[in-house]
Amino acid sequence: MGSLRFLGWTIVGGVLVLQLVMPWTTVGALARSTPAQLLRLMGDGALDALVPATGAVMLLSLPVAGIILLGTAAVDTRWAQVTRLLVSIVATAVSGTLLWRLTEGQPRLIAPGGWATAAAALCALVASSAPFRPHFRRSPAP
Repeated sequence: MGSLRFLGWTIVGGVLVLQLVMPWTTVGALARSTPAQLLRLMGDGALDALVPATGAVMLLSLPVAGIILLGTAAVDTRWAQVTRLLVSIVATAVSGTLLWRLTEGQPRLIAPGGWATAAAALCALVASSAPFRPHFRRSPAP
């Protein structure tokens, strides 16, 4: 596997893990706190009435996706490619859903953590789908 591909997967996986310590929005729940702080409050039960349990699962799925991408960065088997594709689909869906819900669809409210997460998830989706593109063969001229 090429060193650029390895570097790319390492960066994308790292961003999905590091987004835990970056604010996602400029206003609202994650403007002054990070997803890691929010998860800690949810674990303590302080936000049970405000945030459903699925919110914690969604927040935790992004760093888990990053860890999986980091773990498969150096592997170039078909299994690793399929794993990266599935993880990238989940990360893109989760980050898009969370950003939409947190900012109510207003891009001006997205902070650096949200932009970094969305960009990493989209880059992972594009990169992971590359091995599955159909290859067209040119037919010989008659």
